[in-house]
Amino acid sequence: MAKITFLYLPGVFGQAFETVEAALEGSWDTTGSRQKQDAPWPVLPMTREPWEDGGICFRAVVTLDDAARGETFCWGVRFRQHDGQETWAIATETAGAQSQDRFCRFRFNGTDSEYRYYLTNCRRLGANKIRRKDGSWGVRFDVWAPHARAVDLVFGAIWDSADPAKNR
Repeated sequence: MAKITFLYLPGVFGQAFETVEAALEGSWDTTGSRQKQDAPWPVLPMTREPWEDGGICFRAVVTLDDAARGETFCWGVRFRQHDGQETWAIATETAGAQSQDRFCRFRFNGTDSEYRYYLTNCRRLGANKIRRKDGSWGVRFDVWAPHARAVDLVFGAIWDSADPAKNR
C-alpha cells in the first residue's frame, strides 16, 4: 500500500477561499484499486492548511493498493460554498482537441508520492517569500524555461538615495 498526497494550491492570499470547503475526487475505489470505468468517483474531504508562501493549501491523502501499480488514475477537486453551491476547481483541460474534460492524471508507480495542482502561477514563479519548516521566512526563486540553455539570476541592492556609496 502506498500513500498518495494531493495538494491543491490556490496561489492567492486574502479571503478568496475562506468560506470554501474542498473535496478530492478520483478514479480509485475504497480498496485503493482502479475504479470501474463509469462508476462515480469517491469524495474525500480535504484539510485546509497553511502553505510555505503564507497562503493556504488543501490536502488529502489516499492509500492505493500495490496491485494497481502501472495504472493511470484521474483526480480533481470540488469546492463547496457554505450556501451549498459547488464548483469544479480544476481549470486544466486534458489533451485532445475534442476533449473538455478537466482533471489531472498520474501513473501509479507503487511508492508514496505527492501530486500538486496550482490554480495559478502567481506566487509560484520568480522570487517569492516562503516560510521554512523552522518557522522563519526565506526566499525561493523558481523559473520555468524548458528550452533555455542557461538561466542567470542577478542579485541587486535597494539603495537609499542619500547613501553616497550609490554613486560609486
